[in-house]
Amino acid sequence: MRRFRNLARRTLWSAGLVLALPAALLTAPTPAHAQSICTVNNQPGTTGTSGDDDIVCTGDINFTVDGGAGNDNITINGQVLSSGTVLGGAGNDNIVINGSVSPGGLVDSGDGADFITTGDAAGTVNGGAGDDDIRTGDDRGVVRGNDGNDTINTGLVASGVVLGGTGDDNITTGNVVGGIVSGGTGNDTINTGTVDVRSSVFGDPGDDNITTGANAGTVQGNDGDDTITTVANTGTVDGGTGMNTCTTGGPNPAMNC
Repeated sequence: MRRFRNLARRTLWSAGLVLALPAALLTAPTPAHAQSICTVNNQPGTTGTSGDDDIVCTGDINFTVDGGAGNDNITINGQVLSSGTVLGGAGNDNIVINGSVSPGGLVDSGDGADFITTGDAAGTVNGGAGDDDIRTGDDRGVVRGNDGNDTINTGLVASGVVLGGTGDDNITTGNVVGGIVSGGTGNDTINTGTVDVRSSVFGDPGDDNITTGANAGTVQGNDGDDTITTVANTGTVDGGTGMNTCTTGGPNPAMNC
């Protein structure tokens, strides 16, 4: 009889454990990032040659992919993680990131007339010297054109920075929320969505054309003959030094225009 009671207790304890298991299993483990395999001209590797290369990585990267010299095509079919770096090197490169750029991640096309496209950018995306075309999703990091007549298109600028650099740049963004958009030196064209109270849009030296949605922050043309247009202005619009033309929807008037 004692043996039967002990067996019954063990059976009931086991049944309770089995019943408790499904609740514990409701929280699935965090999936690991997929192991990425990279090829250079269809051969395993992450570093290009001195010529024109075709580099493809199958998933997220937490290492360096370097195209080297030449006109390279680099495709990352995943994210650039916090310790990941993509370098185009010298040449006219085509860099496609089919995922986001994490904080700490870097995409740098190097010198040349380069094309870069990424998902959301919370890290750094650099165009390098040359006339670059840069396209990202929402910007929560730094997107920089550097020297050259660059074209930059981003989504929402949320606590991020967009810098055109030296040259006649064309910058288009979504709403600017706690962010900064700066054309840099040159005759720049800047188009943004709404500019919130924590945000700033700068033309910098040059004859700039700046158009925004409703502005509650700061829009400044700085040096040069600038044209500034806002849908409405409850913040600050300042043409800066030069012969400036400002059109605002009020209620606040523009300065130095």
